[in-house]
Amino acid sequence: RALKQPDGDYTVFVHLVDPNGQVVTQSDVQPQGGFAPTSQWQADSTLTDRHGLIVPENLPAGKYLVRLGLYRSDDQSPLRVIRGENLMSDAIGVNLTEVDVAP
Repeated sequence: RALKQPDGDYTVFVHLVDPNGQVVTQSDVQPQGGFAPTSQWQADSTLTDRHGLIVPENLPAGKYLVRLGLYRSDDQSPLRVIRGENLMSDAIGVNLTEVDVAP
């Protein structure tokens, strides 16, 4: 939900992170596959956006973390998260959930 009109276009990132903190797969795309650029959002608007990740075939079984955030599309500067639960340690996104990858 946009609290105010964004000042530019942002890209959404979704990362799958292994227990060592390494990104093993990711998706980086503007909202709704580029059909809903953030620069066109209005204040108090709400948008549903779905993302998928392709899990590598040889990914070892185990627990992985799913992270989400946004960055400016023009210069890749992150949109800082200033409040909420499960913030990433560098405050550039949130830890959404932990998933189990089976063999």
